[in-house]
Amino acid sequence: MDKDILDQFRTTLRRFVRERLVPLERQVADDDRIPDEIRAAFAEMGLFGLSIPEEYGGLGLDMAEEVELVMELGWTSPAFRSMFGTNVGIGSQGILIDGTEEQKRAYLPKLAAGEMVASFALTAEIGALAGTRQAVSYAAQALGNQASMLDSMGQQAQALALYDRLIGQFDSRTEDAVIFAVARAQVNKALILFRQKRPAEVLPLCEAALRKTGERPALQMREVSARAGLLRGQALVQLQRYDVAITAFDAVGARFGNAKENSLRDLAANAMSAKANAIGLRQSRGKVEESIGDLDKQITAAEAKPEPERSRGIASVLLTKGVIYTVIGMHDEAIAAYQDLATRYGDTRDAKLRETVANAGYLHAISYHDKGQSAEAARLLRDFVQRYKPEQSPAIQQLVNRAEDWLDKNRQYDSVG
Repeated sequence: MDKDILDQFRTTLRRFVRERLVPLERQVADDDRIPDEIRAAFAEMGLFGLSIPEEYGGLGLDMAEEVELVMELGWTSPAFRSMFGTNVGIGSQGILIDGTEEQKRAYLPKLAAGEMVASFALTAEIGALAGTRQAVSYAAQALGNQASMLDSMGQQAQALALYDRLIGQFDSRTEDAVIFAVARAQVNKALILFRQKRPAEVLPLCEAALRKTGERPALQMREVSARAGLLRGQALVQLQRYDVAITAFDAVGARFGNAKENSLRDLAANAMSAKANAIGLRQSRGKVEESIGDLDKQITAAEAKPEPERSRGIASVLLTKGVIYTVIGMHDEAIAAYQDLATRYGDTRDAKLRETVANAGYLHAISYHDKGQSAEAARLLRDFVQRYKPEQSPAIQQLVNRAEDWLDKNRQYDSVG
């Protein structure tokens, strides 16, 4: 870069650091989140592409030029530099060093523009593999799979450079090495999605990993296959597809239950434990369906009563149905029950009935959080607080306080919706 342009860039960055970033340090520390407008400003200045060649949309700085600029970030919290630091480092360099031209064209322009945030993951002790060309080659292969992140960038990242000591079991240029890299990345991403309660997205990743590893004899391949099968069954449980989940757990147990390796036998044992849990949930669901049938009869009986007993009775039953569904993890059914209650009585002037409606409104929002849609839960709770804050009822105010506490503890969703 021309020296005059570099000096001007450094001056602009220095002013930005002192005037914009330093005043935000406390907010970033409290919220554990960098504001979206700061990320946008970084992208506009080109910070995400400092080291990426110009032909791929970056600034193409050499090491000395990059150091001059990054030193300006030393005047503020390192959290700000971490927003683009991995794009500048391993996120792009792994692809530049050993990625295919197709990968370079697909990922580097997005990394340079800040449209994609890169990250890296360490799956275990790296040992002598760290920093080797073999590890970088593996990282580039895994990156092509867009697996999710495991480092400080966490769920904000969309590209992965993955270091794994187990790849040392394979020649980095063989078919097995690539299959292992991709399958392992798929299972890692599936695990993150499972923890986020996004089971529908878990299933295709696990099934793809199972197809890739197949009957390959290497221990590492079989471990990935066992983990994929176990995780697939757990995702099916989240979806309440208990019969299919039990079959998935049986498949893991049958294949690996008599393996010589302790790691595989442990995974098989976990599958059998998960199977027992799935059987219990299936039985519980049957009992729940019986209870729901009894509640439907109570609604029929309540409809014959005069007002306000009629409306209060039906609302109470609908609220109970929602709670029962929630306990068993049938969140869609719970949401439907709460919505039915709100549709029937959302505009009521009856004080007792209004408390029931408010209770259903709060639980309706929380149900979205329970099913992994926390952003929607936050939106609904903000609406809930706005609607019920003026109410005088102590019971409703207690619900408002709970909603505000939830929003305060989940402030990462403040800008959503």
